[in-house]
Amino acid sequence: MGLLLTALVRPRWGDHHLRRATVFPLGMYGVCTLSLATILGVAPLLSLARVFVWISFGARLLVAARLLSRGRAAIANPPLQEPGAG
Repeated sequence: MGLLLTALVRPRWGDHHLRRATVFPLGMYGVCTLSLATILGVAPLLSLARVFVWISFGARLLVAARLLSRGRAAIANPPLQEPGAG
């Protein structure tokens, strides 16, 4: 709940390097909920856990795609060096 509130109060729009720090807990919440639902045998909680896992997987794919896109752009357009800078 705290992660959601923080994301709503101080959103990181666009490409921010801390976005990975938001995506990781999503996956952890999903896995923990999945484990708890399996141990307790609560079917609605199991369904919710599966939704969390897929949401976190999709978010992780989006962050990874953006990271790869930035890396490819950095390779294609390296920063210019001043003459004699080394």
